[in-house]
Amino acid sequence: MKDETDLVKTIKRAFKQNNPNNIEINVDEINAFGFYTDVTRVKYALKLIIESMLDNSNGNTVFCKTEIQNKAIEIFDDNPEPLNILPNRDFVHGKLRKAIYYLIALCDYSIIANFNNGGWKEINMMKDEVTDSVEYHGFTHRLTFR
Repeated sequence: MKDETDLVKTIKRAFKQNNPNNIEINVDEINAFGFYTDVTRVKYALKLIIESMLDNSNGNTVFCKTEIQNKAIEIFDDNPEPLNILPNRDFVHGKLRKAIYYLIALCDYSIIANFNNGGWKEINMMKDEVTDSVEYHGFTHRLTFR
């Protein structure tokens, strides 16, 4: 990404294209951090992740933020309620499956969520590894660039 403006434009464009549930977006916490990557693939993966959030989120607002120190982008909703699915990668289909494919070798991609069976977990989407997590914002997509 060239800068935070480019990232914000990518996110807002994805929200404008398809938002059947009229979910709000908050991009106030996006700041620039430097990293080199295949921008086209990352933008497409972000678009897929956002479309998935718009289709499936039970929250009212989707937040997007960057963590400069960790070189991470997070996209999360405001619904911390537990999910009635198993804490593994089996629920991932379509858009998120494609996002994983586009992010291979570019960054670490994980989902952090609250599950009925197990509480807060972090699922490494690249390796299908599940670890315990502290309580988080809501259903969260986290892309970490190394």
